[in-house]
This record gives sequence, structure tokens and C-alpha cells, in this order.
Amino acid sequence: MAPNASCLSVHVHSKKWDLMTFDANPYDSVKKISEHVRSKTKVPVQDQVLLLGSKILEPQRRLSSYGIDKEETIHLTLKVVKPNDEELPLYLVESGDEGQRHLLQV
Repeated sequence: MAPNASCLSVHVHSKKWDLMTFDANPYDSVKKISEHVRSKTKVPVQDQVLLLGSKILEPQRRLSSYGIDKEETIHLTLKVVKPNDEELPLYLVESGDEGQRHLLQV
């Protein structure tokens, strides 16, 4: 940990797993959080997508570059793997209680 770096509690939320909480510092990379997630979920780092709000977090960037500070919640989703050439419907699901779904045209 860098000298005088304040400790953060980063919460990672996913519908599939319980809330995960990791200690970090502002100088840690997003990849370090992904590695913590891998240790808890067994999901490979390359298959994870970490989001802060609607922004996808890039693995090589530091938490501080996103303005992440104490008690921040990051959302975990998984990359979609399309097994063949069949059409795959993609939906945008709104967060919140109603979870409305919108079919995406790609």
C-alpha cells in the first residue's frame, strides 16, 4: 500500500453471488479487484466486466482514476459468449425494482 494511502472498502455486487467486500487503496488497479473477484467466484478475470454506474472499468487503470473512494459499490457482470452463429437476443435490463428489459438490435 502506498504511504498515507487511505484504505477503501470496495463492494462488488452481482445478482448471482452475495455482496463481496474487498479492502483496497486508491492506487490499486481495477485488475486487482478482478483478481479478488476471481478468488471468490472462480470466474476468470478476462470474463468479468466491472461497472461503476454505466462506465466499464478498464483493468489497467487505478481506482482513483475513476474517483472511487470509501464504500464504493462496483457491479459485476459476465461477458457474453456466443457459442455459434445463431442469432443471440441481447437485452438491456434496467437496474431497480422493476427491471424492465429492452431488446437490443445489434
